[in-house]
Amino acid sequence: MYKLPKVVDEFADYLLEIKGRSEYTVKNYVCDIAAFLEFLIKRKNMKENAVIKKVNEDKTIDVQIGDKTYRNVKVIDDTSHKVSDNEVEIYTPFEMLDIKFFDKITENDIEAFLRYCARHEKNSTKTRARKLSSLKTFFKFLKKKKWINADPTYNVDPVKIEKTIPRCMTAEEGLNLIKSVDGKYKVRDIAILTFLLNCGLRVSELVNIDISDIHNDTLWIFGKGKKERVVNLNEACMKALSDYLEFRPKMHPKDKDALFISENGTRISVEAVQKMVKKNLAMIGRSDLTTHSCRHTAASLMLEGGADLKTIQELLGHSSLSTTSIYLHINQKQKKEAVAKNPLNNLLLSK
Repeated sequence: MYKLPKVVDEFADYLLEIKGRSEYTVKNYVCDIAAFLEFLIKRKNMKENAVIKKVNEDKTIDVQIGDKTYRNVKVIDDTSHKVSDNEVEIYTPFEMLDIKFFDKITENDIEAFLRYCARHEKNSTKTRARKLSSLKTFFKFLKKKKWINADPTYNVDPVKIEKTIPRCMTAEEGLNLIKSVDGKYKVRDIAILTFLLNCGLRVSELVNIDISDIHNDTLWIFGKGKKERVVNLNEACMKALSDYLEFRPKMHPKDKDALFISENGTRISVEAVQKMVKKNLAMIGRSDLTTHSCRHTAASLMLEGGADLKTIQELLGHSSLSTTSIYLHINQKQKKEAVAKNPLNNLLLSK
């Protein structure tokens, strides 16, 4: 993995240790900041003459600039060119960016990055809003530490997010998704999908479940900001869990605590779950959906089954009821039936 500026590492530690953010959340923050730094280095055409010492397997390089060696440097693009027989020109490594660099970042730099994300990266409004949020949190941290004089994100207008109805599956499609599972780890993958579709877990919450978090039919979840909540497992989840726990020893787990194990015996990763879900979604003709769609599906089906919004809010771990209210959508068929049931309909037709 390429090295980031020291202040970014300190920011990541702050999020993990002080703010209690999950490793998955912190990783997303850091990736957003790295994307911004990459954009800014290219925007300012910051380059260095370097001697390449080694090309690593992960496509990073070890270089010497002046009398200092920088390891695992990310090559931003292929625009580097030869200066002499043993020297090349590369974009400034992230590790060389000091606090003076961050203090000179302006509001215009932030807005230019957001425009770039929209026009060239084709990012959705939701993705751009997330990236701005990451930058706001980062620069707020730098300002709090008094490492910069002004926060360049302070006056940047928030990205207006388009309101969309969450895409989800019908109950029949959810069943078909589980039935589509096959392969060496079928029992595990069925349990994962059953938990996602019945409990509405975030994938980051699912991969962090320990065996000790389950007490009979009760599951303790540690969600965003380390907030705890309790989810009751229904019969389908208990059956899938029982089958998986019987199969789990055959996976030769190295991690004795983690509930869901990878093929290497370690705790399964978010990426591995996403890959598995995406593959099976394609098999049922729903490539338009993502792993998070399973969470939307769980909430939508609970609502359809008669659960009240407050209960669903608690099950999903939403801090605000307004967030949960996005599931108060109904399909076109239900709308048509609702309008047809209006008593005035029959009264007017009988005239």
